[in-house]
Amino acid sequence: MEELSVTRQNWSENIQVQFDNRELLNLDKGDLRNYYLVNGKPELKDGSWLYLFDSGEIFGKGTYEKGFRVGAWQFFHENGVMAQRGFYKSDGSRFHGEDEDAYLWKIYNEEGVEVEDQDYNENWIEESEEILDTRKKRWSWIDDEN
Repeated sequence: MEELSVTRQNWSENIQVQFDNRELLNLDKGDLRNYYLVNGKPELKDGSWLYLFDSGEIFGKGTYEKGFRVGAWQFFHENGVMAQRGFYKSDGSRFHGEDEDAYLWKIYNEEGVEVEDQDYNENWIEESEEILDTRKKRWSWIDDEN
């Protein structure tokens, strides 16, 4: 039986190749695929990934194909409680079922209670970086101006 390979990455390292930094890495800002750095050069993500908070707790897990998130994904609050779960289509967009206006992703508060009236937000993950940064997180690659 073949052993599954899972790439582990701290979420703070993932931020380095998000959309705001693509020009610095000579990537087209319109390229919505996901990359990671290998010896300082961007490579497309492929296979199973496990994202970790800097504390070591799981932030998210799922699969990439040619740089796109596909299939089932789960994201967690730092206390280990599920934050979001849902599915991505083969083009990396979130699956909404037959009704494209429906939001099928499940979103939970830090106590694990489903948030019923959550507005649809495709950029939740990217916006969470800002929230984490304003709490107690300072990523080592960001110049601290204070």
